[in-house]
Amino acid sequence: MKMHQEKTAHEKTAQDKTTQDQIAQDQLRNVLEHLIRVRKKQNGLYTALRKMLDGGNLTYAWEQRGSKTIKIWSTKGGSALKPLVADVGNDVQATFLELFIEGAVVFATDLNATPEIRFFESGNPK
Repeated sequence: MKMHQEKTAHEKTAQDKTTQDQIAQDQLRNVLEHLIRVRKKQNGLYTALRKMLDGGNLTYAWEQRGSKTIKIWSTKGGSALKPLVADVGNDVQATFLELFIEGAVVFATDLNATPEIRFFESGNPK
């Protein structure tokens, strides 16, 4: 009986994590789609990030930044993501995307007023 209860508790924890991940992905997708619509000049970067999200190539972790705990997004990496850099079409955005893929930068979403994405040095290059 105890083993069954432990398994059920583990399954519930896994299910809760899956639900939290889906909510986080949906929130990020909404921010990216908003930015694609309103930020025409950065469209290539946001489109590439959405493709990574849709392809299951993004992950997040909660980190302390200053006085806040925020969700930091990073890539799972891989050379398969490199072709997205060529599709960006803007040298500065392509550089940011390449740094992101390499793990040199990460980003967080800011949902307070206008949805934004803010890049940070990761401190954990891959």
